[in-house]
This record gives sequence, C-alpha cells and structure tokens, in this order.
Amino acid sequence: MAALARMNFLLCGFHKQVYFLGFCFFVILKFLFFALDHYSGVDLFGGGNDSDYYHAYAVGLDNVAVNLWPVLLRWLNEVGLYSREAVSLFLKLIVVLVVPLLVARLAYVKDSPLYGKAFWMLACIVSAYPTLVYLATDVYRDVFMVFVWCLGLFVLKRMFEVRQVSLKFIYFVLGLSFSWVLFEFRPYLGLGYLGALLFSGCYRFSKYPVWANMLIWTAGLFALYILGILEPILSYRSMFHDGTLQGGSNIGIEFSSVYSFVPDFFRSLLYQITGFYFVNWLSVVAFVCESVLFLLALFYVLRNKRYADKFVNCLLVFFIVYASIWLLGNDNMGTATRLRVFNYISVYIAFFIIWQRKFKSDLVLFLGSAGKVQKTI
Repeated sequence: MAALARMNFLLCGFHKQVYFLGFCFFVILKFLFFALDHYSGVDLFGGGNDSDYYHAYAVGLDNVAVNLWPVLLRWLNEVGLYSREAVSLFLKLIVVLVVPLLVARLAYVKDSPLYGKAFWMLACIVSAYPTLVYLATDVYRDVFMVFVWCLGLFVLKRMFEVRQVSLKFIYFVLGLSFSWVLFEFRPYLGLGYLGALLFSGCYRFSKYPVWANMLIWTAGLFALYILGILEPILSYRSMFHDGTLQGGSNIGIEFSSVYSFVPDFFRSLLYQITGFYFVNWLSVVAFVCESVLFLLALFYVLRNKRYADKFVNCLLVFFIVYASIWLLGNDNMGTATRLRVFNYISVYIAFFIIWQRKFKSDLVLFLGSAGKVQKTI
C-alpha cells in the first residue's frame, strides 16, 4: 500500500508541462542516439541482424519471404521508393513521434481531469523504451508492427465505445482485417489480437481474483498440452535448441514432459516476461530500464482491477493469448525483449486508464462526502 501511495504521489506531483518537456527531451535524445549510431559505424548492440535479410529480399538477392515485411519492402523497391536509409528514417520518425503519441491517445478516458498529464507521462514512458529505439536503427519489422497494432487497438477501443449495432459490426470487420495483417507480420501477434477481438467481450478481469485468473490460464494451457494442440508451437521452440533459428537457445526450457509443463511455464513467464534472467549485460539493462517499471505498472493494475473497463479487459485478453503463444514458442532472451514490447505497452495503457478511472471515482466519493458534511453543518 505504501508503494502504491508513493507511486500515486509521483504521478500527481508534477504538472503536465513537465512531462511534455520530458517527452521533448527524449525526442532530442533519440535523434542524437540515431545520429551517433549512423555516423560511428559501430554496432552498439551486437548480435544477429535480420534487417540484412529484409534488405536482401527487398533488392532481389533473396526470394524466400518469411513474413509480410520483406514483401512490402520489395514492393517499395519495384515502384522505385525503396532505399534502406529512407525506410530506416521512416521507422525512426514512427518510433520517435508517432508510436508514443498513438499509445498515449489510447489511454484516453472521457471527462478525466488527469488525461493531459496521463497522455504526456505515457508518451514519455514509450519514448524511453530502449528496445523500441534499437528496433528503429535499421529496417526491422517490429516498429511498423507496433504502429499497425496501435491502429488496431483504436478499432477495438471504438468497438467497445459505440452503441449502434451496425457500427459495432463495422469495427468488428475492421478488427478481423487488422488481425489478418498482424498475422502476416507475426502469426502469434495476429492470433493475440484476434483473441482479444473475439473473447474480451465475455471476460471481466475485475470479476475474478488474480489467483483464479492465473489458475484458469495455467489449467487451460495444460489441457491444450495434454491434447497435443500445442505441439506445433513446441516444435518451433525446439528449433532454438538445434540451432535452426538465429540466436539459438540461451534459456534452456524445453517443456519436455507432462510433469514439468507447469513449472516450466512459470519459469518461462518469470524469465521472459518479467526479465528475471540475465544472460549478458544487455539483459541487465533491459531489466532495469524496462522490466522494473512494467512490474510496478502490472502490480498497480492487479491491485486496482475493479476500475478496469471493457478496453482494459480487451488489453488483458490480448496479453494472455499473445504471451501464451510466444512464452511457449520462444527460448531466446534477446528475442523475448522484442516479443514482449506488445505485452508491456498493453499494461502501460491499462495502468493509465485504471489510474484515471480510480481518480475519478475517488473524486466523486470525496465531493459526495463533502456535500453531505456541508448539508449537516
């Protein structure tokens, strides 16, 4: 309770102009970083670089398309609009300005006196996300995927807000379209979005205790494992162990038996989602700069889940479906930092929606109590 109180004090303690200035600071800092990365010619992060493959496919040196991104790049090349530097610059502009502002807008709560402050705070958090910055240093697909996913979240948000059945149907069809596009970029991202589209309307996060949600989640995955439905995902995971996939396995969880499935899943959840597994100095940096803030936000969301609305339910359904797939299919910590971007941003949006709704509720109670005291006097 004391930690939550301190967090609330820090959030409310500054005017929104301070957070706006913070956002501007991160914009300048990122441009300086990109300039350093470009002119130094030094690989600041090391490791594999799948952007080389995307570039090769775009210019016709490779003819095997593993997802939609290289197909889009080749199309740009065919119409004379592709260059590696231009696409990379476009992705930098998206990650510096577009994505932080889109995510901040997704946390809109009607008639919230804190929305201006929440907007710029969330924009600062996304702007300071190290993995997103790294993914904009070349023609990686991830930044564009985050952009498309954010647009898809606006569709889901509007679908819950409108009352007309015809408009809900239109947004539902748009949602199906976004799930297909996201599936073409990364199959489990599309499935996570589709799960949120189809099932979030019949799920109430605030209705069940946290332990019950975890029990249902784990039991459901265990049942799917017993039935053999998860075999394609686990077969993909085995490719990390035999060296087929770039980066290989550096976590060492195999989901090799019925008896170890549940503890293995919780280990995978602990290591990959929360970041409590350090394979090198970059994983330590990722934990300090990304996971600590995420864990605080997640704790606040779980502690105040009674203030969740339909869109927060949707975000959490996406979190569970998407995480379920990649936690079972991935066994590399470097890849995990890329995959969990969508999970982290989902929780940040949920945090700021719940924070504003809680403040509104407390304000109404306070004003109601003050009115009663005045009448008594």
